[in-house]
Amino acid sequence: MNKKGFMKILEAIIAVIIVFGFLLAVFPSKPSDTAVPEDLETTMDTIIKQAQNDPAFRDCILSPRDIGINCINKLITGNSPPFFPWSHGVRLCTLNDDGDAVNCRFGINDGAETDTTGEKGTCDNEKVLCAGCDGNSFNKQSCLENADTCKRNENTCINNFNKNLPTDKDVYTKAVSISVEDVTTPPSESSITDLNRLESKTLTLFFWYKG
Repeated sequence: MNKKGFMKILEAIIAVIIVFGFLLAVFPSKPSDTAVPEDLETTMDTIIKQAQNDPAFRDCILSPRDIGINCINKLITGNSPPFFPWSHGVRLCTLNDDGDAVNCRFGINDGAETDTTGEKGTCDNEKVLCAGCDGNSFNKQSCLENADTCKRNENTCINNFNKNLPTDKDVYTKAVSISVEDVTTPPSESSITDLNRLESKTLTLFFWYKG
């Protein structure tokens, strides 16, 4: 084969590659179907509405008492239809003044609970824990060390929760923020008083197929 013939073949190969690349760009592959299945969408919407409107569910989410997320798991199970084919996880976080999620608690399906508080609850009340961290406090170093421990506990908890989520299945999520006061009803004196002790929360639901 002479040099001229070889160059023509090479040019033809390059032309085919260019055309093929153009076709891939113009006609991208069909995206995978990740829409939430209808039965799951219905159940998730029902649970979200319950969280917004059911006083028992709202108290479970917003109460300052250390109820945890077990009652949320029970309410989710109670609102699921018979033979529900989906497993679920729960993440419940407090919303700070900037709207950021802090002091999160987690649970997977069976009600087993993990949290970011540590053994002695060092992260339960961030404002009390770190009241002197930004000022000239003699306890500043201890405060910063506790805050650092809290952050490590939180990262460990998040990692443990993520490890329990399946990696070989689609995981569907839905979130709702629950305010301290139910804005759908007239305010009462008791609810105004409760503003000093309750905090707004964000509830995130995770669902994946059991099979």
